[in-house]
Amino acid sequence: MNQITVAAALVFGIAGGATAQGTAGKPAAATALVFEYRYEFNSDALNENHYIVLDSAGGRLRGWYYGTSDDFDSAREGYLPGFFVAEMQELVLDGGRISFSLSRPELFFATPVPLTYRSVASIPAGTLKPWTLSVPKAVRAYAGEVLPGRIVLQVDRRTRVFLQRAGPQNLNPGPTAQSAARLHHAPVPDAQRP
Repeated sequence: MNQITVAAALVFGIAGGATAQGTAGKPAAATALVFEYRYEFNSDALNENHYIVLDSAGGRLRGWYYGTSDDFDSAREGYLPGFFVAEMQELVLDGGRISFSLSRPELFFATPVPLTYRSVASIPAGTLKPWTLSVPKAVRAYAGEVLPGRIVLQVDRRTRVFLQRAGPQNLNPGPTAQSAARLHHAPVPDAQRP
């Protein structure tokens, strides 16, 4: 069960007001806070950034993590990563700290998952090509700290700094798949970074 203190809700500014549904079979239609980690070895052909999306639909904090198969793999050599979205489990925000776990998703994709989707089930069939390799880790635990405008996680003895995108993000994909694609992991312009 997700736990959140009133202080943590105020830090994120999401106590009430968010209306995301993100239920299985439906894309998210809400304003949420989005945090982006820029992978240091991106290329023009491959964007491996990771994202955290937080909202308080129904009065409780929920979060989703968008990342690569590397988080469930011991090492990647000679192949491209898979991409996933997973709901944060055991999400705790307390006293400037954050912790959560992720279960290995049932499906990874060959391209990044647009932030409009909150589960594999919510992605329309045929929208994303499946990634067909397997990864060994079934569960990952994450922990770190919450600072103004950022979340800092320690992952595999490395630091990932997720910077908050400017203002709440409307993640409603609109009437077409193209509008969902436009939200597809667009990097945060340097001018908007804290």
